[in-house]
Amino acid sequence: MRISGRDTARRSPMRAPFAGAVTAALGMVVVAVVSVTAQQPSPTGWTPTWSPAPPDASHEVVRDSFDSAGTWWIGSDDVGTSNIVNGDLRWTIAKDRQSIWDATTLPRPLQEARVEATVLVEDGVGAGGPLCAGADESERAIWAAVNGEGEWLVGRIADSHIQVIERGETPTVRRHDVPVGAPYPTLVTLECTVDPEGVDHYTVWFEGVQVADVVDEPFGPFLRAGLIASADAAGFSVLFDDFAVFGGPEALGSPGASAAAAPSPSGVPAA
Repeated sequence: MRISGRDTARRSPMRAPFAGAVTAALGMVVVAVVSVTAQQPSPTGWTPTWSPAPPDASHEVVRDSFDSAGTWWIGSDDVGTSNIVNGDLRWTIAKDRQSIWDATTLPRPLQEARVEATVLVEDGVGAGGPLCAGADESERAIWAAVNGEGEWLVGRIADSHIQVIERGETPTVRRHDVPVGAPYPTLVTLECTVDPEGVDHYTVWFEGVQVADVVDEPFGPFLRAGLIASADAAGFSVLFDDFAVFGGPEALGSPGASAAAAPSPSGVPAA
């Protein structure tokens, strides 16, 4: 897929150079499950519970409901397909153990960036979700994702390869806007914060319930934000909707979403 990046290397469950990271297919790593408890949503509809606390970033910088292509690449090649379908962005991956990502340049660098999207795994084995990055997301980025097996995942992109940091069981929150038995879209929220002490903090919420708080090597300020998908097997399909980026007080006065630059389609070949 002719988008910002890809990882075609076969990933094995071996210790990566970064402490605590595992380079592996998203459906194969097994770690301890984080215990979380979801609060009851409103009986009149679904709203995030934001437990234990809501994300700090509150000023909208970018929003895309995928009514049109916008800054995202649309097309098809031997790796996969990217299309706008009924107001959603659909990625379908056509090769085994393939990861793809696409990101847009933010109007200004942010010390604190919240990136979120509604994610629905349609078919196959794999995961998808939002990411935040520095100048080059293929070189270094943090991502959060949900798969079709009821799991959440947090990881990084390092030198164009996907690494899983943490994973656990997705909290169950009843959405009253989704019929019983229908596939559930999941609101995945990733907040990336620069810490002046020399590490960055990455906090993750699924359906408004906090599931992870990761401290990792710094790469902020954050200049790009986007989406990622990774397939264990060909045929994996994921839908994205309501992509948004928020910043802290520094984001005040930022241009609107229309000012965000289109991502460079300079696919980085895997080693």
